[in-house]
Amino acid sequence: MVQPHWLVTTISGALLGALVSNANHIPDVYNRFTKETYLDGHWYSYHETTKNGNKLLREGEWLIERDLFNRYKTTVQFKDFNKTYSGTVTTFDGKHAVISAWGDGFSEFVTIRILEQNNDFNRGAWFGENEDQVLTHDSWILSRDRLKSEQATKKLREARCFAKIVSCEKPVTSILIN
Repeated sequence: MVQPHWLVTTISGALLGALVSNANHIPDVYNRFTKETYLDGHWYSYHETTKNGNKLLREGEWLIERDLFNRYKTTVQFKDFNKTYSGTVTTFDGKHAVISAWGDGFSEFVTIRILEQNNDFNRGAWFGENEDQVLTHDSWILSRDRLKSEQATKKLREARCFAKIVSCEKPVTSILIN
């Protein structure tokens, strides 16, 4: 009978030993790759920006999914001004997430912090440049359902208070940082 090469035996033994010693983690690993999280899937986002001194409501269509290594990746398309961003999503402490996205084909970077964990609607804040290329931040919402302009504006106002961007007693429409 032919004996297997010593290297094959060593590697097989190491893999079997690692598998047996970590067998209690197999269900966790399986769930991590197959179970959807609150972030997975198709979303609509809304935020306000300023262009030439005029306030604009922006709607983006997001796809958030996980890659082979269970890392989140995302793309967003803003059809009203024909811009697409790609990026990553980092989750921490069980309910917060940070999206870092770069412009596809143009030099722009935006960071979004999601401040809650819900399956249908999330509030947060975005940090980046407005349409006038001025650094700014404001509230941002993420919804599974497409919202009408009035709904989005109302929810953005509520999100400003939630994110403590403004005092709820004296709401303002936007904060610009020069």
